[in-house]
Amino acid sequence: MKKLILLMVFLNSCATPNQVKQVDSFIEVKGRVGGQVLGLNNSKELILQEENSAADELRLQQAINLHLRDKLDYEAYDLKSCRMDMADNRLGGNGEMPQNLDLDGIKTSEQIKEQIGLNKDKDVRIVKTTYFLDQLKIEREYGSSLEKMTKLVTKQREECEFKMAQVRVRVGLPGKRIMAEHSLDDAFAFTAKKKAKEEEPKEVQWTYDEYGNRL
Repeated sequence: MKKLILLMVFLNSCATPNQVKQVDSFIEVKGRVGGQVLGLNNSKELILQEENSAADELRLQQAINLHLRDKLDYEAYDLKSCRMDMADNRLGGNGEMPQNLDLDGIKTSEQIKEQIGLNKDKDVRIVKTTYFLDQLKIEREYGSSLEKMTKLVTKQREECEFKMAQVRVRVGLPGKRIMAEHSLDDAFAFTAKKKAKEEEPKEVQWTYDEYGNRL
């Protein structure tokens, strides 16, 4: 009996995290809350349960990450644009190009196993595999990193734009960029044109009485 127990313990200890196990998803449904089911499990505990296919779970996380990355890239672009303007000599900067943000190191590299050989039709194929749970963990951690990085970059962008608005006003520019403005050159050009137009002599408008005499 002891040998049997030891053998079972040994077999369980040899199981890898990537082996598929039987999942107890029984639930006595009592209601629904959003996309989750409210009910009792086998132990009569009241639980909320959501069940999705493994492929859908990974696909959803990847879609979320694409959205988060787009948002991060947008914020990073605006931050770089602001820093470049602030570095311009016309705004009192040092004229040096600001450093780019390193956004490529926030995702863990995938562990891919690659094999080359013949398939059942005797065709030479390269087969690449990775563990599903490892991939799902990487994507979830990537999503969390994207959220944290976006918050940081957004905060820095807002602080930069706040300071830049004050500096722009001091040099005679509007505090905020206008829609048609793509660079500081545009900003100064638009401001110069506006000032020149305001300084143009205005046409004198005469007023006449009912007899046609100029007042």
